[in-house]
Amino acid sequence: MFALRQGKIGNAVELLRDASAAAERAGDSLLTINALMALAGALEAAGNFDNAMSTYTDALQRCDLFSGGRVMREEILFRVGNAMLRREKPDDAGRFFQAALGSARSRGNILGRAYALLQLSHCARLRREGTAIALAQEAVELLREPQPPLPWHTPVALWAWLSWQETIQWMPPMNSGRPSSRRG
Repeated sequence: MFALRQGKIGNAVELLRDASAAAERAGDSLLTINALMALAGALEAAGNFDNAMSTYTDALQRCDLFSGGRVMREEILFRVGNAMLRREKPDDAGRFFQAALGSARSRGNILGRAYALLQLSHCARLRREGTAIALAQEAVELLREPQPPLPWHTPVALWAWLSWQETIQWMPPMNSGRPSSRRG
């Protein structure tokens, strides 16, 4: 990871390939999945999107075989959704965020649910759908549910609120029928 932080992406990719192979030889499922996730991120950073997605797929398949893989599966679904969102593929991203939302619901993960809803609102916004604001609002409301409520000064809560505000600003005025940016 040090090579990746230094901008030596090619070196990082090779080191992470070696790490995932070593973890697999050692029979450590958790370490193998972690190494594959890091490798996929490095491949994406190197501009090798197809190989990154293939590596994420490999990691997802391994999560299904690993007893503790549900949490890691959810994280991978978010990473792939975010990668699709960065490439402005909201339909593809939405499928991964929907799967992550289902996983977060089944695990009782409030933050995961809120994050999935916010990301789905970004997908809806890119598709110019009116559901964007309702999804963002649902996420903000969800973050108020925990007892005690999540403090609004935490990074996750602030990000949720800012995402909701951004969505509201993007939404078209009533009766206009088309989205516009109010940023100027």
